[in-house]
Amino acid sequence: MQTTNARSVCTTTLGTITTASACLYVNIFLLQLLLLLLLLLLLLLLLLLLLLLLLLLLLQLLLLLLLLLLLLLLPLSLRRRPPTTDGRPRTTHDRWTSEGRPTEDRLTTDGRPRDDRRTIDGRPNDD
Repeated sequence: MQTTNARSVCTTTLGTITTASACLYVNIFLLQLLLLLLLLLLLLLLLLLLLLLLLLLLLQLLLLLLLLLLLLLLPLSLRRRPPTTDGRPRTTHDRWTSEGRPTEDRLTTDGRPRDDRRTIDGRPNDD
């Protein structure tokens, strides 16, 4: 601000003002405008942060639902195979048809499923 002939000349971005009080008011106005813009920028950043937190919460809920779905499907994958026709639990050596019956070539003469396991020396297991 310069003083010439008892008048103040204030050069601002809005132009040149020649009274001292107007120069002060313009500077206060520009300062308030700057503070308002900073406040709006801060509010925008806060809103973006809130949006990010909401997005993370939705992602967490989606992962939780996926975990619950997997936990619900887990018993289907661990389901036990049905027992044999004579009531004993089925082993990995029992071969079954799609209807749940032993195949004919795997039955002994008395109708029981054949045991193809071998003894240590390789001979058939004749229980």
